Amino acid sequence: MSGLLLLVGVASAAELEVGGNLKVFHLSTYPYDNDFFAAEVQDGSAFAQPFPLEKDAVQASASSSGLLTSRLTFEVYGDQWSFELHPQLTIQPAAAGTGLTLAQTGTGIPEAVDLSWEAVDDDELLVQLRADRLAFKFEQGPVGATVGRQAITFGRGFFFTPLDLVNPFFPTSVDQEYKPGVDAARVDAYYGTGGQATVASAYRGDWDLDGMVHAVYAQQTLGLWDIGLFGGLVQGDTVGGISLAGSIGPVSLHTDTSVTEPRQDDEDLFVRSVVGAQGSVTPTTQLIGEVYVQTNGATDPSDYLDQYDSPRYRRSELWLAGRTYSAVSITQEVRPTLSGMLVLIANLEDPSALAGPSLIWSVSDNVTGNLGAYIGLGERPPDYQIERFDTPIDAGTRALEIAEDPFRSELGTTPTTVFASMQAWF
Repeated sequence: MSGLLLLVGVASAAELEVGGNLKVFHLSTYPYDNDFFAAEVQDGSAFAQPFPLEKDAVQASASSSGLLTSRLTFEVYGDQWSFELHPQLTIQPAAAGTGLTLAQTGTGIPEAVDLSWEAVDDDELLVQLRADRLAFKFEQGPVGATVGRQAITFGRGFFFTPLDLVNPFFPTSVDQEYKPGVDAARVDAYYGTGGQATVASAYRGDWDLDGMVHAVYAQQTLGLWDIGLFGGLVQGDTVGGISLAGSIGPVSLHTDTSVTEPRQDDEDLFVRSVVGAQGSVTPTTQLIGEVYVQTNGATDPSDYLDQYDSPRYRRSELWLAGRTYSAVSITQEVRPTLSGMLVLIANLEDPSALAGPSLIWSVSDNVTGNLGAYIGLGERPPDYQIERFDTPIDAGTRALEIAEDPFRSELGTTPTTVFASMQAWF
């Protein structure tokens, strides 16, 4: 009886907030005229079957994919504690890969505790229920400790994120609202005026150094500037970094730099660094720009395929294969309920670029529609033109040679894709 009274007392002292959303996405891919790429699209996986035997077999056609996600959010707040639970339903038909992401649903992220259930998981369809957030936080004075599935972010970069190493986020996702949760424990401490220190450990596949990320981040505000220092063991790599963010007049500035000492003896130390600015050109025009360098990137397109084979790409820590990049985002309010956006990410050494125009329509206070595209600009993969070959064997031999060295530019390889989404919150 006393235990029941205690539970009733705790419940009466807590505050519950319930919400959620429903999101529907559709993406269509329109291949460019290239025999080799047509074979890739037909097979549905990059360069998996690169030697069609008949000309009719390689006529490229548009392919489509869709995604539905629904999330409920439960937030419970007590005097010194809080609890959050976000069950998420994902329904996604299989489709040919384009290198682009509709939404990061958390599928594939390692789980210390299995909190995902697949009702259907085959080559045609994925139906998954996953706890994307399940975390308990306790606060005592200036110190708070959080245990469970949560999102963790360090650094200030928008498109390029050298310090976002605990729980990386793919920046070309159509849906940028939610970052998938990772199983982790963290402690935050606040001190002085504008001081904060964070210690975090996250599970990334195993309970040893190669399967976890341990990070320490300390930040101090000095006037209009925030200075942060980062140190960590990232799945065996030793990483140090610095972050600086502030403003000069109406322009906000930020820079993040990380230095990585790889765990492998045959890899050299490398640096990743971004410098960016953000501001309003007019009351209705917003501009963001960044320049990024990663010294471990490839300088020749023939080496891109080897870059993508690195574990750092498979775990989304890196997503670009070259060395020097720039990005710009322009958002223009057309009317109070309608805005246009143009994102341009460029490899400055290829050169190649990914252009992303979109329209965002605020249908109502809790419903938003989005229509846009991603367009690869740059030299395409070589077209081996099957009709030039006397035999299927000759054509197949040439296709295999291209499969080993498919890139003439990085972002120019991306086909044109058009996406549409509708998102409702409640």
